[in-house]
Amino acid sequence: MTSLELYARHKALTVTLSGQEEMTAVSSLNDGIHIVEVTLVCRASTAEIISAQAKMIKYPWNLCEVAAKQITLIEGLKIGPGIRSEIERRIGKKKGCTHVVDLAIEAVRGIIQGQYRLRYLPTTREERINLVQSDMEGTCFSYSNPHLNLEATGDWAEGALLPEQYEELKRIMARN
Repeated sequence: MTSLELYARHKALTVTLSGQEEMTAVSSLNDGIHIVEVTLVCRASTAEIISAQAKMIKYPWNLCEVAAKQITLIEGLKIGPGIRSEIERRIGKKKGCTHVVDLAIEAVRGIIQGQYRLRYLPTTREERINLVQSDMEGTCFSYSNPHLNLEATGDWAEGALLPEQYEELKRIMARN
């Protein structure tokens, strides 16, 4: 019997340092019915969302585009504890679009990862591993079992930036 794919969902996320004080996260979804893109710009020093936009490229109903415009209601929020529930309260359920909420929360996660990247880059490999273990303590199996042998795999512990990318980052950060 041949299988028939009934549904596929593809999500993507990129985070860039878009200025010495700004990080931009672009989160997108394509599930064949929707193509949606959310862009959040965050002030790096305060973790404040200074711009929030949703682009409805493909959507099933005329009101989807109207609902997506609610995303501006999250501008001014600071990324930190409770951000997910506050995003859902402001633009979720009957007030907005579930896909925009999902992508906004995903963009916030990306910005948090970007903040970690900025924090960890000027450190040595050993310092980076220790910082990550401290920051992530209790968040998943790997960070919840200190009695087990935890070893870094992949290149994340090395910083995972090409030398020219690292030089560009240092140049941007030096403008402060």
